[in-house]
Amino acid sequence: IQFKNQADWLQEQLDQSKVQTIFAYESMPEVMHMTRVGNYVVSEDGSGMPDIVKKVAKMLVKGRDEDALYGYMKLLKIMRTMLPLIPKKAKDFKNWMQVYTYWMHPTAENLASMFNYIMSEYFDVNVKAAKVQEVPTMGFYHPDAPDYMKDLHHYEKWLYKKNKASKEQNNIAMLFFRKHLLQEKEYIDNTIRAIEAKGLNPLPVFVMGVEGHVAAREWFTHTKIDMLINMMGFGFVGGPAGATTPGASAAAREEILGKLNAPYVVSQPLFIQDINSWKTQGVVPLQSAMTYALPEMDGAVCPVVLGAIKDGRLHTVPDRLDRLSTLAKKFSELRHTPNHDKKVAFVVYDYPPGMGRKASAALLDVPKSIYKMLQRLQSEGYNVGEMPESPEALLAMFDKATDYEIQAHEPDCFAIDRATFNSITTDRERERIEARWSGFPGEIAPVGVDKMFLGGLTLGNVFIGVQPRLGIQGDPMRLLFDKENTPHHQYIAFYRWISREFGAHALVHVGMHGTVEWMPGLQLGVTGDCWPDALLGEVPHFYIYPVNNPSEANIAKRRGYATMISHNIPPLSRAGLYKELPTFKDMLNDYRERGLEKMVDVETETAILEKAENLNLTDDCPRIEGEPFSEYISRLYIYLLELETKLISNALHVFGETPELETQVTTISEYLKVRGNERSLPSVIMQAIGESETWGDYAALATRARKGDQKALKVREKVDDITKDFIEQTIFSNSNAGNVFSVLTGGARANEEMAAAINSALQEGAALKQGLQDNSHEMQSFLRALNGEYLPSGPGGDLVRDGASVLPTGRNMHA
Repeated sequence: IQFKNQADWLQEQLDQSKVQTIFAYESMPEVMHMTRVGNYVVSEDGSGMPDIVKKVAKMLVKGRDEDALYGYMKLLKIMRTMLPLIPKKAKDFKNWMQVYTYWMHPTAENLASMFNYIMSEYFDVNVKAAKVQEVPTMGFYHPDAPDYMKDLHHYEKWLYKKNKASKEQNNIAMLFFRKHLLQEKEYIDNTIRAIEAKGLNPLPVFVMGVEGHVAAREWFTHTKIDMLINMMGFGFVGGPAGATTPGASAAAREEILGKLNAPYVVSQPLFIQDINSWKTQGVVPLQSAMTYALPEMDGAVCPVVLGAIKDGRLHTVPDRLDRLSTLAKKFSELRHTPNHDKKVAFVVYDYPPGMGRKASAALLDVPKSIYKMLQRLQSEGYNVGEMPESPEALLAMFDKATDYEIQAHEPDCFAIDRATFNSITTDRERERIEARWSGFPGEIAPVGVDKMFLGGLTLGNVFIGVQPRLGIQGDPMRLLFDKENTPHHQYIAFYRWISREFGAHALVHVGMHGTVEWMPGLQLGVTGDCWPDALLGEVPHFYIYPVNNPSEANIAKRRGYATMISHNIPPLSRAGLYKELPTFKDMLNDYRERGLEKMVDVETETAILEKAENLNLTDDCPRIEGEPFSEYISRLYIYLLELETKLISNALHVFGETPELETQVTTISEYLKVRGNERSLPSVIMQAIGESETWGDYAALATRARKGDQKALKVREKVDDITKDFIEQTIFSNSNAGNVFSVLTGGARANEEMAAAINSALQEGAALKQGLQDNSHEMQSFLRALNGEYLPSGPGGDLVRDGASVLPTGRNMHA
């Protein structure tokens, strides 16, 4: 038991029952403290294991903090051999250990003996308990093998005897619970068989749960694997119990998964849900934590739910086993296909359709980004055909090749016929589609009566297509909740053509965001009846996505089996005022100054109102009924000042490129303004120039400025300028911070407390600068993805709010 709500519920039941004997194992401290075995109780002082036990356990795993729990398991095994030596006065502790020994080997025979032992020791029942039948704590298993195998060498030797072709086949590593192997092994056997059916070698390893990463490090890093499938969920290091030392988990994860350098997949049956609950509701929150949230922090992808509980047993669904094994096969092919033979499909968007938005995405320059990717692919040996001479030429070619109005009348129009459509869709899929959209070819993109337009640009082994429009109006998110809706004929044909006719080794969605991941189906734990699974489950799927939107990226990751590749957001800069706004601002300022001297007239007021309406300023800053004109003018003037200083993205990011120096300075300045509260860099500057006594910290000053306080506006502008100059001269020009601070603040010297705050700001700013200046990870990750390698994980978030923690981009982003 690792969740507090479960622990609280259990405590309530125990309080009501007034039970006297309680054995608790392998659970969170709150549950372990419930232990009551005669005179033996687990300490409630929160100290956990005695120091001597911790030291011995750590020694057994050679000092690795991330292996501490595994060390405890090894120590317990040693302690069990010493049970006969425990003195009689510690009888209850001895019994607790003896029961744990049975519990650690949960075969039916051992569990029966465990209850007999408890009954004889604490309930005066005259029964005998058989000795423990021991099972290894971790090792290799195969349903055809006569026994468990203790290491990789013995397993590979046995596998070769079983199948001489195994040395030529690619390996898929598997991790699963030892307890399930002893009690629920049907789903394990079925998964092994499904992987073998694809011509792959399963490397199936059972573990107690806390030592999965140990098995991976000790065995899988000494062979070549094409995928690691974790069937346990939870975090990679420590499993259900997690790591005992903060930071040890991340470091060990990066070390081990980096060495394996293969896609990391968490795929399992739902351990706490039944089949009906899953297929009607999707994955419930408690289950989703172990299946999605925790594994995603480790870089897990393709979370195929294999089944759920049926008639009290874990049950697998055949088409889910096929989905997982197909993805394993496809990723394996991606890793081993030479670059010059590898086929890559890029998908871009056209939303709203027909509005000049083709090949556009939020925050990303799609044509320039794809052009750069094609250039890099060409240098890596991919067949990209005859490259257009520029991004603009590429866009022009693509626009023409995907224009239905033009292409539908051409003799060589890129379309598919009825027979092809029927061959790449199932009877059930066509039945559902025709119930919503009528018969083939539908009304979206027909070419005559027996063909349907797809469109797209092929350059060698690269296909670039535009995602078909939805055929419905409004927000695609509502599709998620519309169970009766379906993709239309062209939509499913587009994705099936990519996977089955074109034969793509990889599918790449470029930018935020498409509609396919929002197609009808379960929110979490998609089944074969869910449209995202039908459309995206056949090809390794990669999604280039802005780093500042991890929540929607998770939708694509969980419903569309996508590996995310985060990209930086466009450079931030001050909006400024454009066109007639600067002149209008001066007009307002002139009016306010003359108003103080009572030198205003009605004609001027009328002219100002008309100008405000013509500039559409009254939409965002309307005059309040009964508001004196002078007050409205002051409010309108403040609105223009805020508009002028507002941060905006004034360009689109080009994948893999570094932003301009000036925008880097602006981004770091804004980030440091919200760090440290009263010890933020601007707050320290205010203290140095003698403004903190009047205004407090920078946050308080900014609040007053937003309310239109003229003095506050001027002070804020001065502090902002000093902050920006300080960052530019120190972080970017490496000038002495003390000297720069003194010059910019009129000779002020920072005291010890101020100096500490400044140094902290400089360290954070330097870290952010490093991340901003190196976007090479984006292109490197893209190439690694197409090699079928592991992409390190990293959090998404806002650059100004979250800073360097979301950098470098190019990582497999999680929320």
